[in-house]
Amino acid sequence: MLEQVSLLLNQMNSLFEDREKQLEEAQAKLKHQIELFEQEKKLMATVAVADNDDLSLNVGGTLLTTKRSTLTQAEGSCLAARFNGLWEQCLDHDDQGRIFLDFDPYCFQLILFYLRSRTLLSSAEATATLPEVEPCKRRAFLDLVKYLALEEYMGHMGSGPVQFVQGGSGVQLTQNGQVAKAIGSGASYRTVLTGSHLGNVCFCKCKFHQVGQWVFLGVGADLAVDAHDNHSAATAHGWAMPDRQFTTGSMSSATVSWANGDWVLVKADFSARKLSMVSSRASTPLTMPLEVPANLQDQYVFQVILWNCRDHVELLPVNAEDQQLLP
Repeated sequence: MLEQVSLLLNQMNSLFEDREKQLEEAQAKLKHQIELFEQEKKLMATVAVADNDDLSLNVGGTLLTTKRSTLTQAEGSCLAARFNGLWEQCLDHDDQGRIFLDFDPYCFQLILFYLRSRTLLSSAEATATLPEVEPCKRRAFLDLVKYLALEEYMGHMGSGPVQFVQGGSGVQLTQNGQVAKAIGSGASYRTVLTGSHLGNVCFCKCKFHQVGQWVFLGVGADLAVDAHDNHSAATAHGWAMPDRQFTTGSMSSATVSWANGDWVLVKADFSARKLSMVSSRASTPLTMPLEVPANLQDQYVFQVILWNCRDHVELLPVNAEDQQLLP
């Protein structure tokens, strides 16, 4: 009996020691979590800030000054979150105490110019004009807009084309890819493609300085610039004058008429799977379904197909007012 009691006491002591060890480990873990929480609270402690604070910025070596309210106006953006006071102690500073942003200064200044323009408008007015970006900086600019989560605030700029980069035989590209001219003699299909694959929502605006009896404007993927039937390709969607539209390469009737001096605006919305078009000659938008194979979406570009030997088309910048024509 005494041995049984002794054994039971030993088992109880062992169990007590195990429970005591578990409790100590739990307490140590809780203490560590409290310490982490206090550190995070210290980091997130809101610094006393005001909308009219003057902020001195060093953006990639370029010195800028602006109001805090200018940088925080786009609610919900990463840019606004950086300067709303919650993360003030986490911002990097240069040796002169200026807030340091490791961004391309040219691109950031364009964003800042746009934000300043927005502050001058009342809520009832139209969105400020989007900045014109140098072709060689377009990709970097769009990447920064996306990184700062300003795409919606700046009107879904998308990654639309800013220049023609490929032209088939019989096409001459000038003005850094802004202008495409049909050269040579006779009539034949002359394809010209824009640069950069398209984002979810993209715009292309063209002005036809000289246009003959047939021209095509639309989108497509996996295209060869010297092919004679890009408008009939399985990935092709768009409109051609006179009075034609192409959906996955199949032709049908549509009211399309362009003349010298006309501009044409096309919107490719890959999220809504819709292609839209409006022009200076026809203000009522035309639309068609955008049937896009999932494995080819990242290959889509805008394409223009010229026919007459003197056809002449120019890419124009797309601003906020243009985008409102095709909501």
